[in-house]
Amino acid sequence: MDHVAESELRAWADDEFIVGHILGSRIIEYTHLEECLAIGSFAQDEMAHARTLYEYTGLHDRALDRYVFFRAAEEFVVTPLATYQPADFPELVVKQYLYEVLDRLRLQAISERTDRQLQEILPVMRYEEHVHSEHWRRWLQVLATSPARPRLEQALQVVGRYCGLLPWQPSAQVQTWYGHWRPQVEQELAGQGLTLGAAAAVDWQQPFAALIEHMQSVFRERPEVRLG
Repeated sequence: MDHVAESELRAWADDEFIVGHILGSRIIEYTHLEECLAIGSFAQDEMAHARTLYEYTGLHDRALDRYVFFRAAEEFVVTPLATYQPADFPELVVKQYLYEVLDRLRLQAISERTDRQLQEILPVMRYEEHVHSEHWRRWLQVLATSPARPRLEQALQVVGRYCGLLPWQPSAQVQTWYGHWRPQVEQELAGQGLTLGAAAAVDWQQPFAALIEHMQSVFRERPEVRLG
């Protein structure tokens, strides 16, 4: 790879995989059919993005399965926000809105220094992420102008704690785009009279480890079985 390190792309894939997995687990909780379908579609998109990035770095088939389902939680290179499991729909809206802003900045930064092969992959991801971003931004506006606004404001305080530093040693390029994240979010929210909770040292590792253990349980029990 010419300009983007393999570790950076696999970290991006880890984020996409975990966000997709958590998002997919929420489709059974709502009585609104259209929103259930949208959430399921977005979850599939995120998982597909993860697979695309993993495969670009050389992971395929059973090697990819083992990379995802046999790694310990501490071996995943994820942002704390990606691991957050929302307590209700307003928290889900806030998490996904924040993540899509982060992802847009990451995609833009990586597209500026990647090779032709990855350049051919990114437009599809960019389009799908734009659709996701607009969906969650609209929900944010709906909640901000509804009786649910107090719960939205509370969700911004809770989820905002996870918008801190990356849990790994990022390159200078990563630090650059990551550093634009909170200022951009805060500027957008200020236009609606909303504020994002301050970043804090949250204990995200323990809930994440439990999530990974549950997620990997079926594959670890029968790793020889091929589904599909």
